[in-house]
Amino acid sequence: MKLAMRGDTIVEVLIAITIIGIVLSGAYVAVNSSLNASQDSLERSSGTKLAESQLERLKSVSDDEITAAIFDTSKHRVFCMDTSNTRQDFTTKAVGDAMPPPDSDILSSPPGGDYPASCIIDNANDEYNAGSRGIQYYVSIERDETDHHKWIARARWQGTGIKGVQEASVAYRVY
Repeated sequence: MKLAMRGDTIVEVLIAITIIGIVLSGAYVAVNSSLNASQDSLERSSGTKLAESQLERLKSVSDDEITAAIFDTSKHRVFCMDTSNTRQDFTTKAVGDAMPPPDSDILSSPPGGDYPASCIIDNANDEYNAGSRGIQYYVSIERDETDHHKWIARARWQGTGIKGVQEASVAYRVY
């Protein structure tokens, strides 16, 4: 055996494997964080679009219908508009009760009482938001307590990440 032939020792190989492992784990963390941020952004975008669509449905109702049905303070303050632009009241919501904060558990006990079926939107068949399929969005419109001309549309959902319940809200003021 020649002394000039020299290979890598086991220590050198272990150091090389350790360095490669550290680099690869750092790359994994960066990619995983990026994917989670992308998913959160997609979910928030879908929620915002659903909240905006609730306000658009509210705006599309004629002035007489708004006065008679929507601005009626004897009705529940929290409701949603279904696809035929009909007001859907929450069944157990007391007049004047506000929606709970977004960190409350909306899935075990929905804010506003029982959500009408038309206020729960499942985007399982949404071809434009394939990344957020299977998420149920709970939509509602709430009249502001202090300013009855201000409406807040909300979409709430259980986020796929570790953030839990998420909320997107859009405000609209009727003049």
